[in-house]
Formats: sequence, structure tokens, C-alpha cells
Amino acid sequence: MYDIWVYATTKLFAEIPIMLFVPFIFLVVLYFGIGFSDKVTLFCEFYLVLTLMIQAATAMGYALSSIFNHESTAVAFAPIVNMPLNLLGGYMIALDGIFTRSPQKYIAWLMYLSPVRYGFSAMMVSQFPVVDEATGENYPETVRILEVYGFDGMSYWGSVLALFLLFVSFRAMVIFSLWL
Repeated sequence: MYDIWVYATTKLFAEIPIMLFVPFIFLVVLYFGIGFSDKVTLFCEFYLVLTLMIQAATAMGYALSSIFNHESTAVAFAPIVNMPLNLLGGYMIALDGIFTRSPQKYIAWLMYLSPVRYGFSAMMVSQFPVVDEATGENYPETVRILEVYGFDGMSYWGSVLALFLLFVSFRAMVIFSLWL
């Protein structure tokens, strides 16, 4: 009775309260229990990244489910997409030099589609600063950790922007695939 983009958009707005509340409860319980920085700004940065990761991952799930005609096909295909994206997120394998190693180099390009990669890099850069605010000196350990994980040169806001673009792209893919 109404256009596809109206359905997809209203579904997005209807889910926003849940997708904002659940990560907040999750984060309040775990953030301080793990012992991350107790600055309010860093907590808010962490929450923003977590929320965008959930939005992007949900949008990717909707995009996969909208591509297939049968639920069983979508459920069977989802792990084929999710496993490489999680593996290339940076917390299971080091991304340093991944394009030079076989057989990883053949699927390494998928890391640019992974919400996990951008979320993990933003959380790492946010929680483990490279420069000491008080003295202005570099933390060589942090620089080395970011290099090993393959996140050197990545910024917090660049990762946030990438998560937002993945979210918008996957939502647009949902509308386009439903329209087809």
C-alpha cells in the first residue's frame, strides 16, 4: 500500500530506541568493569562507536535478508559473509601486512566492508592514546600495538565516518534490493 523506501525508513526509526538502549545497558555494565578510562568523553566516544557498529551490522543483516527470496537461503549464506568480516576485523588476526601473505591476501579487501574493523580501530585509538595529554610525549607501546593490529594511521573520527557510511550503504542496499 506504500513505497518500499517508506517501509524501510519506518522500520529503521521504529528500531532506533531499542538499538540505542540495549548497547547503553551493555556498555554501562562492561565499560567500568573492564577498567577503561573513567572520562565521560571517552565513555561517550565508546558508546557512539558501539551504537554505529550495531546499526551497521543490523543494516548488513537486513541487506543480506533482502537479497534472498527464502529465509533458509539467507540464514545459510549469512555465516559465509560474517566470518571473513569478523576475522578481518583486527582482533583475531593482525592486519599488519595482510596483503602480502597467502591465502589471506585474496580476501583482505573484505576488511574495508567490516563494521568490526572500524569499530575495533576506533575503540583502540580512543582508549589507548598515542600522545600523553599532560607531557605531549608519544607512547611508543601504543604506537607499536596500533601498528601490529594494522590500525596505524587510522583516526577515531575516520573510523566513525566509515561506520556511518557502511550503515547508510547497507540501508540503501536494502531499499534497492527490495525495489528490484
